[in-house]
Amino acid sequence: MIVLLRETIEDPRSSLSALAHMIGHELAHIVRHHPRGSLPDSLEEAEAELREAEEEADELAVRYLARAGYDCRPLREYLSREPVRKDRVHLACERVQRS
Repeated sequence: MIVLLRETIEDPRSSLSALAHMIGHELAHIVRHHPRGSLPDSLEEAEAELREAEEEADELAVRYLARAGYDCRPLREYLSREPVRKDRVHLACERVQRS
């Protein structure tokens, strides 16, 4: 199940490509079977697993967008409130555009 908050969808910075990225990101978690609800051995392990899953989901979402014909550049503005994620998505966009 994918849940998107109404406030996220109605955000004035949101665009069709941002919405497509959100859906693609969540689909990537499902497709890659990212762990949910499992208990890691330590907090550090949990943080590392989460960071890795989020990075992979963002990367796959950008690839899904590119295959569907979306421009990922508008995501930078939408993700401006999340600098680490904005940089990660920006790099993924560049990799996809080069390939």
